[in-house]
Amino acid sequence: MNTVYDFESPKWFAVYTKSRHEKRVYQQLLPKSEEVFLPLVRVWSRRKDRRVKYDKPLLPGYLFFRDILSPANRRSVLETFGVVRILSSKAGEQALPEPIPDEQIESLKVLIESRHEIHSCDYLSVGEEVEVIAGPFMGAYGKLLRVNPKKSRLVVSIDLINQAVAVDIHVADVKKT
Repeated sequence: MNTVYDFESPKWFAVYTKSRHEKRVYQQLLPKSEEVFLPLVRVWSRRKDRRVKYDKPLLPGYLFFRDILSPANRRSVLETFGVVRILSSKAGEQALPEPIPDEQIESLKVLIESRHEIHSCDYLSVGEEVEVIAGPFMGAYGKLLRVNPKKSRLVVSIDLINQAVAVDIHVADVKKT
């Protein structure tokens, strides 16, 4: 996919940060970018003598910024303490950062602002090898045949005899292997 850069309209980009540096990078990018978005969720933490609520990054290691990514702006972001890289769809030094569609970031903002309990989860695709981690099929391994929020289909294959069985399963009950 060839990315054509329009240096006149701001786009959303993802930044990968050092471990546990998301909030610090967020603070440093605020004056450098048009808009910065760090999705946080409120969670309980158990301390020795009490439980406390704190804001935890929903997507550990990632945050988003919206800007016109000119070479100068790109350099400024990359020189920010805690930033590892701006994500791109290709590897290598010559890879250009890949913009994220506005509707994906806006959808994430809607979920965060709803104040409902949300969790990050594995990005699952049809055909991926998964392990069942909950429910009546816990411990089984197989491939996802269909990914659907209500009913996903897990296929357990016996390759040597070219046979398989399938079962409907909730997508939250599986993880990538």
